Amino acid sequence: MKHVFATLLAALLLLGTISIATADAPGDLEAFAAANGLYDDGNFAEAARSYERLAALGYDDATLYYNLGNAYHKQGDIGRAILSYLRAKRLEPRDDDLNANLSFVRGQTEDLMEISDSPGALGDLASTLPTMSANELAALALALWIIVMAGLATALLTGASRIKSIAVCTTIGAVVLLALTGLTMAGRSQIDDALASKAVILDELVQVHSGPGVQYPTEFEVHAGAETDLLEVRGAWARIAIASPDLQGWVANTTFEAVLPSPIP
Repeated sequence: MKHVFATLLAALLLLGTISIATADAPGDLEAFAAANGLYDDGNFAEAARSYERLAALGYDDATLYYNLGNAYHKQGDIGRAILSYLRAKRLEPRDDDLNANLSFVRGQTEDLMEISDSPGALGDLASTLPTMSANELAALALALWIIVMAGLATALLTGASRIKSIAVCTTIGAVVLLALTGLTMAGRSQIDDALASKAVILDELVQVHSGPGVQYPTEFEVHAGAETDLLEVRGAWARIAIASPDLQGWVANTTFEAVLPSPIP
């Protein structure tokens, strides 16, 4: 019986220290503070380069992308500002300042379109819950699973009614939280799936051709900040859809950047 309680206690301790185990390294925080200092001094170009370097090192943080979007917007780079805000929105979908800035910058694009940010029912549910990284959610699910198993073992093996009641209540609570965690993980996956084929036009003016090459006729033009769906990649060209599936064409891969890396295999 002591071993069961020890397992339950260890799981509770793990549950309480998940955020500590995944905290950012001091070096990352120092570099982030330095980039913020550049931004505060009005050195927006260098601040943006510093934020980009942190992102390239794996510093996946909503505040970083939000600040990066602000730095690009201060430079008049609408495309990269929207791209950065979308990356921040993936991590903090309910942030009021972020959504206000994204809406404002979208209104400055030449290709005004109606855009739905809803990723689906599970994605909307995940957006309403406290934001956790994929690693944090996995660690939480593991800790809750251990608690469920330890609670069941305690309820089955103990003869004391009070301990049995506590174990049953703990198990039920852990099961509910585990189910909610599972839905959150599914919702986060739905959010990523919705962004997996999204890209933002970065060049000031892009000609969209009827085929994968400049030899094909130009169908229409798009401008920096236009949000597109990536439908197909063929060599140095990609087929995109703008505003609706009926408005499609081919653009060079150098004219846009995907919201998530490697959107199409």
